[in-house]
Amino acid sequence: MVFDLGGVVLRETDGLRDLAERIGAPSDITAAEFRSAYYATRLDYDLHSDSELYWTQVALACGASEPRSADIADLTAIDNVGWSHVDSATMDLIVALYRAGVALAVLSNAPAAMGDMIRGQSWAGMFQHIVISGEIGMIKPDLAIYEALLKALDVPAPTVAFTDDRADNVAGAAAAGIRGIPFTGADALRQRLQNLGVSI
Repeated sequence: MVFDLGGVVLRETDGLRDLAERIGAPSDITAAEFRSAYYATRLDYDLHSDSELYWTQVALACGASEPRSADIADLTAIDNVGWSHVDSATMDLIVALYRAGVALAVLSNAPAAMGDMIRGQSWAGMFQHIVISGEIGMIKPDLAIYEALLKALDVPAPTVAFTDDRADNVAGAAAAGIRGIPFTGADALRQRLQNLGVSI
């Protein structure tokens, strides 16, 4: 069973306000405007892990000055913390699957710095493989990243299930022969897995 991270295992970041303050965004910027600046080039950051380029793009997009090296390090650390909060219901399901002997893995679009943070979490040991887009230069929903996942797992695609809160990522998994399950909540996922014959 393969899990996405953000929006599935981890709650969506709660760090945007702190990031806006640290980056020096104008005081009159709205939360929606900063959110737009934050996400505008996020996929490229998740692919290439170039923190200097990413935070410079965010700063310029929201009307702040170009960040210095110390700013980049702080922004990256704040960003990691913002994404570090576990969804308790999903984690309960992961623990149940782990105890039931189901092999677990992660496939996430995230920069390499976030991959380092994830592997340092107490729950990371339940996952046999953690595949992070920014570490391998591939990104969902491109077919190549699902092929890399299957190579790491070393099992046939039809024996793998993958859940993600983004429909395009689920479709990408299905195109690779993996059973894609849209994530709409832990309870719905638990029921879907039970319907597939997984004893939880």
